[in-house]
Amino acid sequence: MLACACLPPELTAEEAEHHLRQAAQHFADLEDEKAKAILEELVSSGVTDAKVLLGYLYADPLFEGRDYEEAVVAFEEAAAGGSHEALFQLAESRFWPAYSDWTLTADEEAIRPTLEEVLVLLRQVEEKRHYATRWRLAHLCIFGGYDCDEETTKEVLAGITKNLVLGNLRMITGAFRILDLQHSAKPEAPVDQETVLSIIALGLAAADPFVATTFSEAAWLGLESAGHCPDPRSIDAASWLLALEADAVTVPDGWAEFEHCFDSEQAAAVRQYLVLALDKLAREFGNENTWHLETCYQAPEASTFGDCLVYAVRHHYFACSKLSMIDYFHRRLKVYYASSKRYARCREHMLTAQKR
Repeated sequence: MLACACLPPELTAEEAEHHLRQAAQHFADLEDEKAKAILEELVSSGVTDAKVLLGYLYADPLFEGRDYEEAVVAFEEAAAGGSHEALFQLAESRFWPAYSDWTLTADEEAIRPTLEEVLVLLRQVEEKRHYATRWRLAHLCIFGGYDCDEETTKEVLAGITKNLVLGNLRMITGAFRILDLQHSAKPEAPVDQETVLSIIALGLAAADPFVATTFSEAAWLGLESAGHCPDPRSIDAASWLLALEADAVTVPDGWAEFEHCFDSEQAAAVRQYLVLALDKLAREFGNENTWHLETCYQAPEASTFGDCLVYAVRHHYFACSKLSMIDYFHRRLKVYYASSKRYARCREHMLTAQKR
């Protein structure tokens, strides 16, 4: 039975803020019943941000009462109350199923926004200094399967490299930076290849599937025969495997099938080389201490170490923090979600969930 939060019938702004942070901390500490009780009381008092947190709870992989429709309704109500974060999460609701072990029912699928609707929602929140929105727009136009017009694509590509240099998104901007460098280079002033290769290495050191997609595209588009396949123990093969295994990436049309080049024994060799390459690059660039890889390096001898590296970016930024939760908790609520019990447990859960 849900415990009563027993909040006063009329709350001052200061009291509402205190209880909101209390609920956020309960959420971070995996105390879901306590968080839900307080949030429902705050929602009944008209606290918009409580609806945002309630939406997070209903959309969370670890919540026993996870409910897609309830999460969407909570974010819709918060967005109607002026929450930019809730508006962004309405757009993100398109992608929740792909980023966690969540199969939607027919009724849930019916309320899932289309890519066109996602673009409209993102445009509504784009100018509100919501950094994750610019990242999602860029991903949608370049990797996410939506055919944006050329002007929009140029705009979002240029904007992401200027506006996403800080915050929890900084580790997944490498691919866009590479594309921007290549796209903006003038014939008389070509991009310094050493610079591009350094950025590629940094991106791969972060196990960034978007960098892997960018890096691998030239090698795999238009591949016609096994004679053109790279060595299984090469960065070309490893990057392609990383791109394919990351649910965060929509593989471009025209890519050859991985099985076209490698049998099961060779595929195992590619996988082994991928883990070795990511480990080497992460240690060289010091990325083993970053938020999304730190958990992996707490047990580098564990049998799950390889999976932890390969799926690090996907699980950190998508399923477990939904791109913007870390910044929202920190900036709005002064709660450090990235170091919370929930974040750590969510990563463990997602690493053992069904992989594609």
